[in-house]
Amino acid sequence: MEARILVVDDEPDVEFLIRKKFRKKIRDQELDFSFAQNGLEALEQLAQVDSIDLVLTDINMPRMDGLTLIQKIGEFRYNVKAVVVSAYDDMDNIRKAMNFGAFDFITKPIDFQDFENTVYKTLLKKKQEENVELEETLRELRETQQQLVLQEKMASLGNLVAGIAHEINNPIGVINSASDVVKRCIEKIEAALAQRQEGNAIEKPILLLKDNNRLILNAGTRIATLVKSLKNFARLDEEEYQEADLREGIESTLTLVEQQVCGRIAIEKRLSELPRVYCSPGQINQVFMSILLNAIQAIDGPGSIEIGAFAKDNRVYIEFRDSGQGIPPERLSRIFDFAFSRKSSRVTMGVGLPASYHIIQKHNGEIRIESEPGKGTVVTIALPLG
Repeated sequence: MEARILVVDDEPDVEFLIRKKFRKKIRDQELDFSFAQNGLEALEQLAQVDSIDLVLTDINMPRMDGLTLIQKIGEFRYNVKAVVVSAYDDMDNIRKAMNFGAFDFITKPIDFQDFENTVYKTLLKKKQEENVELEETLRELRETQQQLVLQEKMASLGNLVAGIAHEINNPIGVINSASDVVKRCIEKIEAALAQRQEGNAIEKPILLLKDNNRLILNAGTRIATLVKSLKNFARLDEEEYQEADLREGIESTLTLVEQQVCGRIAIEKRLSELPRVYCSPGQINQVFMSILLNAIQAIDGPGSIEIGAFAKDNRVYIEFRDSGQGIPPERLSRIFDFAFSRKSSRVTMGVGLPASYHIIQKHNGEIRIESEPGKGTVVTIALPLG
């Protein structure tokens, strides 16, 4: 890519000499020169063309001199390097120019070898600074991306906590109620034994104790299933990347969203035998959760979600098909962009699908979404084997 250099000088032969000296580099599109007669003309060009890399300016010019031009470049924060051109005996002005922000200087009469060396040295310095700035920008983008993914994880965790709290509350209520029944049955048995009563006075409390014991076991099993599913979903006690059974992740995620679909949305699973995939199970489960929650929210009233999984061409495919409202084409084209939406009085940032896209990309996979308004949505994930 050619470097663009603006030469600011009121001497008419300067343009001719520079074009003659650098004609090969200009022809090869290595350097591109433009010219201005004074500082005002230079500022006009800088305002119109944002791709100028270097300004070479004389000091003594009509209308606006080189020192004022360099000051203005600093004030307007133009992304250019400035080199001042002046007579060797004008060191006072050269020092002022350097203090105003000039990167280097060239003395008159111009030695074109020194001119060329200074041009390339200045361009190299600008490129190095741009690379440092680009690295800093990329670092900030990575940090922002990580923060957004973390926010999505926390949002998913909030949904999980709310759902699990509701799910656990039911079996806990059964256990508390059963404990009260056990306490009353024991009191009746103790009273019957104290009075030496037999028959129905003892048999009925014993039957109640048996029924309560069954309820307690069922409630305990339900709690254990929820805890196991949560543990499998988060994979908190395992190394991040490992070989994992994706069907197990799907099942765990479905258990955690069961309260949101129960009695309203039919879940149909077609999960064939799958080879284990080397991945971060916790992150992939987060993707499953995001897709399922989107599908659930897209379905008004009764509906269905079909989940299929199969292996083909050294890849594992997971497909989520819902009977929801579908996605308009204009939104579908920006589906993986971060977006803002208003819910009640709060403005929220949608990062679920962008975060999912980032996770799948990090796994060298692919996520594809097909949808039509009124015809539901199909989300397909492809992850490589090995």
